Amino acid sequence: QLWETLSASQRQVWSLVDMCSRNQEVEKLTAHLERFSMTLSEDQRFMLHKAMLREKVGKRVEAADVDFSAFSCVHFWIEDRGFGSEVNNLVSAAIACEEHGIACVVEDEVWNSGRLHTYLQAEPLILRRCPKQLCRPCEVRRDRRVATPGWFA
Repeated sequence: QLWETLSASQRQVWSLVDMCSRNQEVEKLTAHLERFSMTLSEDQRFMLHKAMLREKVGKRVEAADVDFSAFSCVHFWIEDRGFGSEVNNLVSAAIACEEHGIACVVEDEVWNSGRLHTYLQAEPLILRRCPKQLCRPCEVRRDRRVATPGWFA
């Protein structure tokens, strides 16, 4: 989408960025990326940032080391971080669960904001209790900047 809006001169500067990226020339890459950014309109800068963020997220997802087929559900603890941070991470977990066909269960007994279902009608995407009698849970927790291995890339 961004590419279609670029002028010939902007595309030429981008080709230098691309070449430095392929050759892993970090110093030149930084300089050319800054030069490229200076040629962009505000809308184009927004689209560039969006594209770079997508790429970064994609790399992190690929780096995640969770084999969803080994689990029947994900039990996701939300505790003492900010409301937005906790809900954002939980929604990401729920989307991953939905994509892999397993249940997402919120563990919010000690959440500093109360209970999730007090604020949101999240079922059936995010459950209050595990629907499985005998579950094989992937337990996702964070404690003092340490997270469940493989979950938070």
